[in-house]
Amino acid sequence: MILSYEVKSPELLTFTRVSLEEKQITRGVIIDVAAGSTFLIECYFECSGRNFSDDNVCSGRGNCIQQDTCICNTTYGYNGSDCNDPICFGTLSTNSKVCSGNGYCANPDFCQCYGNWAGFDCSIPICYGKMYNESAVCNYQNGTCIGNNTCSCQLQYTGDQCQYPKCFSIPSNDSRACNGHGSCIGPNTCSCLSGYTGQECQYPICFNINSNSAHVCSSNGNCTYPNTCSCKPNYFGLDCNVTSCFGVNSNDTKVCNGKGQCNSNASCTCDTGYFGSNCNITTCFGRTSISVDVCSGKGSCLALNTCSCQSNYML
Repeated sequence: MILSYEVKSPELLTFTRVSLEEKQITRGVIIDVAAGSTFLIECYFECSGRNFSDDNVCSGRGNCIQQDTCICNTTYGYNGSDCNDPICFGTLSTNSKVCSGNGYCANPDFCQCYGNWAGFDCSIPICYGKMYNESAVCNYQNGTCIGNNTCSCQLQYTGDQCQYPKCFSIPSNDSRACNGHGSCIGPNTCSCLSGYTGQECQYPICFNINSNSAHVCSSNGNCTYPNTCSCKPNYFGLDCNVTSCFGVNSNDTKVCNGKGQCNSNASCTCDTGYFGSNCNITTCFGRTSISVDVCSGKGSCLALNTCSCQSNYML
């Protein structure tokens, strides 16, 4: 670049900084001397330490138009103060949002993704080794891979990888799932242990009858565990089917005087022809067995219409 510059000291042969037509020129060398006080000088400037006319100035990808000012030719895919910062998909490598913020721009339109991110611009998350659009991601799409090892689970699933179904709001890996009496194998789907039933495995079974049945434990107790009845007062037996009437167990042949059934505590249901609280009364030919004139007053009424006569008397 040849410029003219007027000086007042002809003996000045070099300079370090002058101003010419509002342009800053940092270095110059006198190459010719004209008549009078006008000198012809060659002026030049640099960008990042290279002469503006150097083929490699601005990293060989732009023009040095003034001191440390490059105009980059972005068709090369670079920009920056020295045209050495690559551009990835319209974003300069020095921008924090380049490569979706999940990688770095290694070369023009080439993103090097950080771990667990993929895609040409590093916008595709990877969850536990599987890309977000793989069928097996987040435990076979029980959720959506929304970020680096971050699954957003469907309502009925939980866990880092959405691997745990929920049964009635309780995760399958919780000891309370299915009331602790089964396995939660799917959303609101319990597989009950033997001896339990119900949607949530909440009902034990006693002797083939569910605990929520009115007939469980012979209707005389509560089924608290499989085949385990807690009997009401005055009832006993494995399924609470035994009581007593007047001190005799209901399963004894002598209960209710052998003439009836002990159905509830101290309550006999008498056979036909017998009555009384203990079925100990009957009739003989129209007279009650406790009547003084039963069997004509000459014997005992032992059973229905059956007299046992005194000596010297007969029917």
